[in-house]
Amino acid sequence: MRIEIRPSALDHLISEDEIRTVVSFPVLRVIIAARREGAAPVLFIGPAADSQPWIEVIADLAETAVAEVFHAMMLRPGLVASLGLDEFIDPDYGPQRA
Repeated sequence: MRIEIRPSALDHLISEDEIRTVVSFPVLRVIIAARREGAAPVLFIGPAADSQPWIEVIADLAETAVAEVFHAMMLRPGLVASLGLDEFIDPDYGPQRA
């Protein structure tokens, strides 16, 4: 799958390499509700490297050969709790970068 990164995905200072790593090797992948018709958003969660804080990345997979990443930031405990993921993962959290 080709990974395309929109400028909005870089707003929180997560690097393109970190984004590509989390999308390619997620600890958890969750289908989330679409906010626009025809979208197929997927949340990818995991660290970009061993012993690093976890990152959340959202990509639109409407086109099966392309992951169009539009959001990336340090994983938030509130997101994990709101999706009921705390029973599945025990992530390392880090401070937001921006």
